[in-house]
Amino acid sequence: MKRVTIYKDNEPLAEFPSIQKAAHFMKSELGRERFPWTIINKGIQDNEFYTHTNGAVYSFNNIDELARAKKGAIKGESIFIFYNN
Repeated sequence: MKRVTIYKDNEPLAEFPSIQKAAHFMKSELGRERFPWTIINKGIQDNEFYTHTNGAVYSFNNIDELARAKKGAIKGESIFIFYNN
């Protein structure tokens, strides 16, 4: 599963378990009628920032759980991932 962290003005704003949940949050945060898929996808894939009309700057970070576990294993940390099927 890929987690998404949203930053506002370089400060962590919220973290979500999926891109879809992040899109729901950003729709409300930005006061939009539609989901801001382009903003989120460009933020994750192309590392682009989004500047809202109110001057707030949003950025996104996407880390999948497997990559997070591998990163922790390299550092010598014990990380367990549980999946509910």
